[in-house]
Amino acid sequence: MNFESIDTQYDIKRPNNTILKSSILKYRSGRPKIKDEQTYTLYLFPATSTIQLWIRTTGCSYSQKGSCSMCDYWIGEHLAAPHSVVYDALAPYKGMYQTLILNTCGSPLDENELSLSEQALIWQTINAMGFSVVIIETHAYSVTPEKLSVLQKHINAYLVIEMGLESSNSDVLFYCLNKPVSLELIQKKIELIHDYDFGACVNILLGSPFLAIKDRIDDCINSIHDVLNAGTDTCVIFPVNIKEYTLVHHLYINGLYQPVMGRELVDVLSSFSEYELSKINIAWIKPHKQMNSAYANPIIAPYFCPKCEQPFFDLLDKYLATYDGSKRLSLVKQMDIVTQCCKSTLQYLLQNDKTTQEYVSLGYSFLSTDNNQKGKD
Repeated sequence: MNFESIDTQYDIKRPNNTILKSSILKYRSGRPKIKDEQTYTLYLFPATSTIQLWIRTTGCSYSQKGSCSMCDYWIGEHLAAPHSVVYDALAPYKGMYQTLILNTCGSPLDENELSLSEQALIWQTINAMGFSVVIIETHAYSVTPEKLSVLQKHINAYLVIEMGLESSNSDVLFYCLNKPVSLELIQKKIELIHDYDFGACVNILLGSPFLAIKDRIDDCINSIHDVLNAGTDTCVIFPVNIKEYTLVHHLYINGLYQPVMGRELVDVLSSFSEYELSKINIAWIKPHKQMNSAYANPIIAPYFCPKCEQPFFDLLDKYLATYDGSKRLSLVKQMDIVTQCCKSTLQYLLQNDKTTQEYVSLGYSFLSTDNNQKGKD
C-alpha cells in the first residue's frame, strides 16, 4: 500500500491529515445531541453472562478534533450525577451477571467526559454490583497511572482496559482513519496496564476505508498478529458498521466504500492458530438496532446471504461462549463450511474490486471536491 503520492497532490504533512480532518468534522457537524431523556443504553448478553452499559457524556475528545473516519459514539449533555445513572441501570441486575463492559460517548477515563471524582464514584457504584470482571473501553491516551490507581483503589473485580488501535499500519492510521495512535503507544500502555495486574485488550478494525477488500482483510490479520506479539491479553475484531455522520457513510453513499461482508471475518479467523483464537473475540458483527432516538437512519451492519447468516450467528455464539482455543478452531472450521455460498460471492468481489490505489485516488478526489463545495455553500 503506497499512499505517498497523495501527499504532494493534497499538501498533506504529518502529523496533520487536513483532508480527512476537515471532511470528518464537516460530516459530523449535523450530528444531533442525544435527547435529554436518554441517559444510558443497556445490552444484555445472557449466553456470556455479560452486561454492556453505555452512559451519556459530552462526546469523545478525539471525535471533536476530526479523528476516526469510521466512528460515531454520539454527543450529549453532561450528566449531573453519572454514578446515579450507573446505579439505576445496573441495580436491577445486581449479582446476576459476571462481566460488565462500560462505555461512554468516548472514553470513561477521559477527564473531559468524566472528572476524576465522578470516575471514583462510578467505580464505587460498579464495585457494589458484584461483577467478577469489569472491562473499561477507553482511548489509549486516557490510560495513565493516576487513572489506573483510582480504578485499583475502588474496584475489586478483575479489571480489563480495552483500547482501540484499529490497525498496526501507520499509513492506514494516518491516511485511512486519521487516528492519532500507534502500535508503539499501545505496547507502552499494555506494559503500564500489566504493572497494575489488569488485563489489556486491543481493538482491531476490519473494513478500513480506502483499502481494497483484500488489503483490508490482510491489514486486520497483520494487526492482530502485531498486537498479540506486543503482549495484549486479548483483542477484539470490530467489523465496520456504517454509521450516520461519519466519513465512511459519505464514502458509502457515493459508491466509494464496500460494506464488510461477513465472510471476510471468517477469512480473518481462519488465519490463526487455536492458541491465538483463544485470545481473539468479535464485536459488532450482528445487526444492531439504532439506539440513539435522535438519529433517523439505521446502522448498516456487515452482511451475509440469507442462507448462511443464521447458521453463522449460531456458531459465533458458541465461539464467544468459550475461550478454549481448540473448540474455537473447530467452530471456525464449521463457519468456513456454512459460509461457502458467501465465499464464492467474496471471491467475485475480490476479482472485480478496485485497487487500494484507486480507492485512495477516487476517495481523496471526492473529499477534496466535496470540501471545496461545502466551503462555498
